[in-house]
Amino acid sequence: MTEFPIQVVYSTHSETEQPEIQAGFSAPKKHFKLAVDRNRRKRLMREAYRLNKQQLVNEATQLNTSVYMMFIYKTQSKLNFNEVEQKISLLLNRLCNNLTDPKPNKTIEEK
Repeated sequence: MTEFPIQVVYSTHSETEQPEIQAGFSAPKKHFKLAVDRNRRKRLMREAYRLNKQQLVNEATQLNTSVYMMFIYKTQSKLNFNEVEQKISLLLNRLCNNLTDPKPNKTIEEK
């Protein structure tokens, strides 16, 4: 799922003994040459996730599902914290919706 410029890639595992949530954050060197810039983007995403993760934790615990996700900053634009938090919040809401209402697997139909 993408909420430009942040993308989340995730995997879920149902019916686990102890549901857990793990998150990783990435700001590619391709977009940010200086480590200080990469670290700043990752720090902003981590803080936004920390402030907005409770709904996801509640959903995963209720559904007894483990969630593993990776947030990737996909552009060179430097967003401020409010913009990053808004994007992360939207992504987490969409992820919660996907946990409760999973979409059926898409199949490729041959012509």
